[in-house]
Amino acid sequence: MAVSFGAASRRIGRAGLPVVMAVALVLMVSHFLVTNEYYYQMTRNGAGSVSWTDAIFPLNDALKTVPADYIFCVDWGILDSLRLLSHGKLKLREGSYPVTNPELTAADRDAIVRRVSDPEAIFIGRVRPVEVFEGVTEKLVRIAADGGYSRQMITAIHDGFGRPIFEVFRFVPAQGSQ
Repeated sequence: MAVSFGAASRRIGRAGLPVVMAVALVLMVSHFLVTNEYYYQMTRNGAGSVSWTDAIFPLNDALKTVPADYIFCVDWGILDSLRLLSHGKLKLREGSYPVTNPELTAADRDAIVRRVSDPEAIFIGRVRPVEVFEGVTEKLVRIAADGGYSRQMITAIHDGFGRPIFEVFRFVPAQGSQ
């Protein structure tokens, strides 16, 4: 690029150097503004995909202190990251199936209610704005309510920007259901 600008400045003559400098300045300012816009978006929204978040580290630490027979990961991208970080020590289970099925059979609903009825089972989901499987936690809570269980929050896990990303919860019998 410098060679091209040098050749152009020689062809223009005496005005060549100021013209090339002005064009270079315009390009530099333009590149600065574009970089600034990307930086702004990254700091506002976080870098990369919602499934890759630094909140996975405090989530892993928090799960070490929560007694549970099983930990069901309700949304995509949680299970394998936790399995890696915990070196396989957490009792993780895939929890989005069959909840994510478009239509649930009676057997699917029974399987979900059996899962939520275990008092030693906990569930991990993402908060609504950052769910990969949109609405999966809400659907699980609705099915559990139909089965006589309500969600009991254990903790919320935030990312490095202080935004809530993960919810850790369990299900308990709903008031008046027993």
